[in-house]
Amino acid sequence: MMREIYEALMPLPEGNFEFEFGRAVIVLDTNVMLDMYRFSRPTSQRFLELLEHVVDRLWLPYQVGLEFLRRRASVRDDLTANHGARIDELSKLVNKFESAEKKSHVGHDKAEAEFIAATKKYLQFLTKERDDVRAWAKSQHEDQVLSAFQDYYRDRTGSRPTAEWLSQRTAEGEKRYKSKTPPGYEDSAKESNQYGDYFLWRQCIEHCGAEQRPLLFVTGDVKQDWWQTGRDKKRLGPRLELVEEFFDETGQHLFMLDTSQFFERLRTTVEASVTEDLEASDAAQTEIDAAQAQRELRARPHQNHSFDMVWRSYLAAEEFRKADEDANKWASHILFDRPRPRDSRFVDALVKLWAVNPQAFEHAVPDRSDREEPNDADSPEDVAAIEDPTDDGDE
Repeated sequence: MMREIYEALMPLPEGNFEFEFGRAVIVLDTNVMLDMYRFSRPTSQRFLELLEHVVDRLWLPYQVGLEFLRRRASVRDDLTANHGARIDELSKLVNKFESAEKKSHVGHDKAEAEFIAATKKYLQFLTKERDDVRAWAKSQHEDQVLSAFQDYYRDRTGSRPTAEWLSQRTAEGEKRYKSKTPPGYEDSAKESNQYGDYFLWRQCIEHCGAEQRPLLFVTGDVKQDWWQTGRDKKRLGPRLELVEEFFDETGQHLFMLDTSQFFERLRTTVEASVTEDLEASDAAQTEIDAAQAQRELRARPHQNHSFDMVWRSYLAAEEFRKADEDANKWASHILFDRPRPRDSRFVDALVKLWAVNPQAFEHAVPDRSDREEPNDADSPEDVAAIEDPTDDGDE
C-alpha cells in the first residue's frame, strides 16, 4: 500500500529499475550537445560513436535543438581562442617553475622535473591540436558533430511550438519562478531565454506522456533548480518536485545523469556486449570527468578555488577515486618542498588539472630565493606527513 501511495518517490526494485531505465527516452541537454565541440576531437568522436548504440532511444526537444543551433557557431569560434589561452597559461606555469629553480641553489627534484617535461609535452600536443581545430573550425562544410546529430535525430525531433503554447508556458514560467518551483528559476535574471529550461521540461513531459515511456535527462547543468543536493552541495539526484510532477503528469519515472555519469554508464553497457576500443573510452572518460568537475567548481563562486580544492574535484575522475583520502597529502607535494609520490598518475593529473583550471596554480609555486634550508632532523610528525600516500600499510 505504501508503495502505491508514494510510487513516484519510492526507489524501484533492482530488476524494475534496469527495465525502466533501459526503455527510457534519452534527452541530451543543449550543454551536452555543445560539449561535443568543446571536448578534444578523439573524446567527441568516441562519445558520438557510443551514442550510435542507443540512437533508437534518443529524442530532441525543439527547445534543445533551437538553443544548440543558435549557439554552435559561437562555440566553434571560441575553440581556437580557448586553446590559445591554455597554451599561454601552461607556458607561464613552466616559466614559473623554471624561474623558481634559477633563484635557488636547490634544483628540481625528480618528480618536479617530470612534471615540467610532461607539461612541455602536453604543450606540444595542444599546439598541434589548436592548429587542427583552427582548420576544422574554419571549414563551413565539414561539421562532423552537426552531421552526426542530424543523422541521430532525423526522425526523432519535437515539433515547433505554437505561439499560443509559448504564451501559455511563459505565463506559467513567470508564476513558477516567483515561487522558485523547478526547473529554470535560477535563470530568471537572464536577459533572454530565461524560460528555456521550463520550455524544455514541458516538452519532455508532453512527449514522454504521449509515448508512455520514462525519461533519462542528461545534462551538464549543475544548478540547484535541477538537482537535489545534500552535504557539501553533493548532487543526490533530480529535484523531488520534478520527480513527482513528471510522474503525476505521465505515470512514468524520471532519471537524471550528468554528462560524466551518462558516458560512464553508456560505455559500460555498450562495451559489455560489443568489442570496443577501451583505451579510447578511458581517455575520453578522464576528460569528461574533468570537464564536469570544472562545471561544479564554477557553480561555487563563493568558495576559494585553491589548488587543494581543484585537486579534490579532479579526484572525482574514476582513476583517482581510490586516492581521495590522500588528497591533502598529494596536494601538499606541489605546494611545499617535500618528497613527492613517484606514481606517474600524479604528474599526468597535474598536467590535465592545469588545463582544466590554470587559476588553481596561481599561488602554487613558492619563491625559493629566501627559503630556509631544510632541517635534517625532521620531527616524527613531519616524517609521517611525507610518507608516500600510495603505501597500503595498515593503520
